Amino acid sequence: MIFAHPLKVEATKSAYPLCQHPALLTGEGILAAVANNRSHYCNGAVHVMGCGCENGAARQIAMPASILANMINQTSSEYACEGCFRDKQLRAWIREEGYRGQCPWCHSTRYHRVPLLSLGLLFRQVARIYRSCDWPGGRLISELLQDDWEIFSNRIVTASNWSLMQTLTVSILEAGLHPKHDVDEPDYSGLFEREEPSIEDEWHEQVAKILARTPSPVSQFPVALGEKSDWEPNRIEATIFGLAEIYPAEANFFRARIYTDLLRTKPFELDELGAPKPESVPAQRANRKSEPVLYLANNAKTALAEVRAWRGAFVAIGTFALARSLSVLNLTKISGIQSPFFVEQLAWKVNSIVLLRRFAKELSRPILRGNEEKEDFQYKPSQQACDAIRKAGYDGIAYPSAMGHGYNIVLFDPVAARPIKSVNVRVASVSHRSVNLPTSAHIGHDWPYEDVPEHKKT
Repeated sequence: MIFAHPLKVEATKSAYPLCQHPALLTGEGILAAVANNRSHYCNGAVHVMGCGCENGAARQIAMPASILANMINQTSSEYACEGCFRDKQLRAWIREEGYRGQCPWCHSTRYHRVPLLSLGLLFRQVARIYRSCDWPGGRLISELLQDDWEIFSNRIVTASNWSLMQTLTVSILEAGLHPKHDVDEPDYSGLFEREEPSIEDEWHEQVAKILARTPSPVSQFPVALGEKSDWEPNRIEATIFGLAEIYPAEANFFRARIYTDLLRTKPFELDELGAPKPESVPAQRANRKSEPVLYLANNAKTALAEVRAWRGAFVAIGTFALARSLSVLNLTKISGIQSPFFVEQLAWKVNSIVLLRRFAKELSRPILRGNEEKEDFQYKPSQQACDAIRKAGYDGIAYPSAMGHGYNIVLFDPVAARPIKSVNVRVASVSHRSVNLPTSAHIGHDWPYEDVPEHKKT
């Protein structure tokens, strides 16, 4: 017969024989099979559905009735259904592994359910990216999981019992743990905080060292890629390894140059639109002084915005074609982790995403012009980021534009793209959008576009 919930084990029996199907050879497997109606009783033994030994021909092992009863009696409250969760991958896994039944948490009978024991390992792997804390700023583990990943559905989040989400989270995290054997596990009912991204910490510490120094003399910084830096970016290189995007040969990009010589009447030649000669190269985001690289944009408007052309300025906009296929680190397409479950090395990948976004901000951040020595100094963090990226074998970096709506690309080899045509334009107008700040707002030059609300038409 098919077991129903809760299964009542007869106290008069000393033991229940179990078939030796792999699904019943562990306590977790027995609980999962019984809790999901995947087991049945036939010919004096407990079998898992589809084991093929219902005729009793297979060897059997004895399970003490007291142990089996303890496992089965726990199933009345120790499982949850897919309706409790919003995470799509977790819901799909529950549908595949579970069976329909009433959920004690959201009280639905429509969805598939699995034992909390099965969920415990998955949740504990995610919980390892947080750390327990005692200080007042800590938060409940359920709040962190929901804020960062939106794991739980509205059935749980907005339940009349405000503590339901925390109770379910702790029940899952503690499922299958033994208080004596699992002493390294934290108290999941306590307070937690996010682990600081360790890889970004290394980068942040290096940037802090750079910016804490006096801008002069410049010679205290590496002036060539071959020179040794204070920073050994082995972990950074490992983070960006294997993230190449191949840009095909002949792909088009754009570069603008303002006619700053008011007496000039002759248009720029095509070879004048490329990277300047080493003796004319200033320090910029991805290069040091006298170190030529080629900065391009993915469209003409962004190229025009990047040179900060003013109203009435004459500008040449060149179209460049890549001379060969290039391996580019595209920082404009840093995809986040959709689900924290079933992700190998979750903490490492979270760290990697944080670091790549930091690199993108470093490259996009405008530098206030006016003091050449100070500009050289402020570009040091992004220059060292480019050192690591270049050392990892990339031909260039694509990064968001802080001036236009497109993106920029810097090619470490200035002849990796060639100009094929140009057009001369005169800037008719320059447009800016702004938002009013509250009187209590912090005034500071952080990142160029972070946390700025979208402009809405009224």
